[in-house]
Amino acid sequence: MISIIKKGGYMILIFSEKYDRTTDKVIDWLIFQNKKYLRINVDEDVVSDIEISIPARKSSDDIFKISFTNGKSFALSDVTSCWYRRGGLPFLSSLIPEEKDLTNAYESDQIAKYIHRYLIKEFQYIQKYFYLLMDRKKVKIIGSFFNSSISKLYQLQVAKDVGLTIPETAILNSKELMGNIFGGKNVITKSIQDFDMAQDERLHRIYTLYVNELTAKDTEDLPNEFYYSLIQNKIEKKFEIRAFFLENMIYSMAIFSQNDPKTKLDFRRYNDSRPNRTVPYQLPKHIEVKIIQFMNALQLNTGSLDLIYSKSGDFVFLEVNPVGQFGMTSTPCNYALEEQISHFLI
Repeated sequence: MISIIKKGGYMILIFSEKYDRTTDKVIDWLIFQNKKYLRINVDEDVVSDIEISIPARKSSDDIFKISFTNGKSFALSDVTSCWYRRGGLPFLSSLIPEEKDLTNAYESDQIAKYIHRYLIKEFQYIQKYFYLLMDRKKVKIIGSFFNSSISKLYQLQVAKDVGLTIPETAILNSKELMGNIFGGKNVITKSIQDFDMAQDERLHRIYTLYVNELTAKDTEDLPNEFYYSLIQNKIEKKFEIRAFFLENMIYSMAIFSQNDPKTKLDFRRYNDSRPNRTVPYQLPKHIEVKIIQFMNALQLNTGSLDLIYSKSGDFVFLEVNPVGQFGMTSTPCNYALEEQISHFLI
């Protein structure tokens, strides 16, 4: 997808990644509506120059302009709306000296590493200043520069505070504690933080982390002590729910993953030969109200939420990904979420 770059006038600013198909589809709608936009890919575009000016006179406008090595450029004053899909302002790597060059200049590996880290931190402060200016400018923004990754534990605490049902959760490092809290019942374990996919360059394999179940027998076989792990009680489900949140609107989809052994515990273990049935789903009003309260408490105006509808009839909140995929909800349910996002940006 080629970014439209036009000199002058106002435009929509999009932060994303080179191969993000969701961004491509939103841009297709912007092109259809003849709207100007600039797409910045954090894994492709390299900053070549930044101009920042804060005049002393109150009547003078501040200046924040950014240029890239591939010819892209924009001034913050020209931005009317912004979609923080993923990534952010790319790193100023082209202007920061290599550690080896700094070592030659200062004749010290330790000083070279310190200065290199210092220069990186300097640019990070420029990034933060840019994000603060975006908020201050009061442009329409989808997503959050500061809240793109929120602690799963904090999410659960806030969800509990607004009245959503959550799983029994603990961070443990011993078999004894697990027995005291979960009483020998089957549990699930997941990562404490989000894990980006890792790729083996030699074997071309992609690695990620899934939810795993520990039976009572599995727990018995554990060592007495282990590394800190996030443990939750296993909830028997009727189906899973993926809900996309956009400006207090909720678009939900039911995923019937429980009848397939491969996806029963984690629907992300896709079974291509037997895909899970997915249908549009309307959450009860009182659950939607609590989700809105939850998202507002986290200061998020978009995100993909995962819930379970349990066999006992409870809607159980699992987590929200502020930059999660929503194409899997948009297309099967005919929600046209990419079009909805384009309308918000215009």
